[in-house]
Amino acid sequence: MDVNSQRPLSERAGDAILAVPMVAKDDDSHHRRAKRQSVTLEIRVRRDHPGAALTHVGRTSDLGLGGAFVECETLLPVGTPIRVSIKAPTAWEPLEIAGEVRWVVDSSEDGPTGFGVRFASLGGPEATALYELINHSAFE
Repeated sequence: MDVNSQRPLSERAGDAILAVPMVAKDDDSHHRRAKRQSVTLEIRVRRDHPGAALTHVGRTSDLGLGGAFVECETLLPVGTPIRVSIKAPTAWEPLEIAGEVRWVVDSSEDGPTGFGVRFASLGGPEATALYELINHSAFE
């Protein structure tokens, strides 16, 4: 056993870190439960609370069963409960999904302005429709 690991953290704060696993910037596997597909679709986003009528229009740049990245000029705060409406070429009606803003990318940073969305639990019909949309988009 390492003698240093028995010392309180406050005494180890100055110890050097010898090895840190590196993750490539485009490798999102370290924090996603479901793989995402590169998909560009129109998406509408609104806050998920009574009286929230203002809708923001954007587009997806990636989409999976667990969430999406929404490219949008209007940024919502992290933790905001939202409803997204995805216009899918495989469905008659837009796909409506509840979710939450998990992270934000400002225009001053690398990449497009937008935010990451984690979808809430999907019901059977929602999950099936989203799965079909993702698989359809993989062949375009």
